[in-house]
Amino acid sequence: EADFRKWKEWSDRNYHQMDKAGRGFYDNCLPLDERIDSMEPSAEELLLRGIEQAGKEENCAVLMAKIKSCLSTTQFRRLWMHYAEGKSVTEIAAIEGVSKAGISLALRATRKKVEKMLEMT
Repeated sequence: EADFRKWKEWSDRNYHQMDKAGRGFYDNCLPLDERIDSMEPSAEELLLRGIEQAGKEENCAVLMAKIKSCLSTTQFRRLWMHYAEGKSVTEIAAIEGVSKAGISLALRATRKKVEKMLEMT
């Protein structure tokens, strides 16, 4: 039993010393995983983002050209005012000098025309 107590005391002392040493070390440091969001993007990431953005812009330009080619000037103008500029049907009707129902029907027909064109591509 004396042997057991000797080893037990040594074990407890050793455990508490290591526990305190470990705790002190981590209490004075900041874990890096908490700082990941504050890191600036690498040069490679910036380059890839630029390439991706250019690809999106190119795809958007091609899509806009296709949409514009299948619509009349009036249809495209009304579609643009509604979706790109965020104007309401009432506002478009006032600008165009047409009834709200007329604009609503025109936008619905234009959407169907664009959807049909997109299905074919």
